[in-house]
Amino acid sequence: MKSGFTLAEVLITISIIGIVAALTLPSLIQKKQNDVIITSLKKSYSELQNITNLISNDCGLDITYIVEQNNDEQLKEIFMGYYDNAADCTDNICFAKQDIKYYTYTHSTLSTNVYFSRYRFISKDGRLFIFGGRGTYPDGSDYNYGQIITVDVNGPFKGPNAWGRDTFSFRIVDKQIKPCGGLTLCSNIYNYNCNSSDKTDYSGIGCAYYALTKKDFLDKKYYYDRYAREL
Repeated sequence: MKSGFTLAEVLITISIIGIVAALTLPSLIQKKQNDVIITSLKKSYSELQNITNLISNDCGLDITYIVEQNNDEQLKEIFMGYYDNAADCTDNICFAKQDIKYYTYTHSTLSTNVYFSRYRFISKDGRLFIFGGRGTYPDGSDYNYGQIITVDVNGPFKGPNAWGRDTFSFRIVDKQIKPCGGLTLCSNIYNYNCNSSDKTDYSGIGCAYYALTKKDFLDKKYYYDRYAREL
């Protein structure tokens, strides 16, 4: 006598497989997206390190001195010259007709500020580079908070467009470029800008170091809240 599955058993099995797939597929997709973001972040950091050294060598000057002699707009032009086929995106002219918004780590709307400035360019592979920290206020007075370079590592046309999620900041300091966070201060003296309590316009600027050094960082939102003891 041959044994087999009844139609009901087959349907139940298919239903179970469907339920498991529905539960696990979103997390697998998110994991893949996170891996792509971290890979692009590491690529961006490596490139910025190399270009920072190239600028110093080509100019015959310490990069710190070059930063002191140029504002955000001028430094955007200098760095853009080292990216083949990069497009100027100052004032978002490269996507001005599209409703693209940026957000902080705690998901408030990120408006233009001294670090997230209007001076930007897009690389040929779609990453957005933003230069901030050195410029002029509307009243004509100058400000200098150190040179910050922020990179949307998957570009403005892919989400979440949020600081600390797919958008990360670096600072030119000590003759090199370093990821914001850890011992590299990019906002306030506590560098406390990667947690759920920070509701300021700078929420997320301090996440780059942790995204580069902590395993599965993107799966652990609000880093300081849950994992500060690992530091």
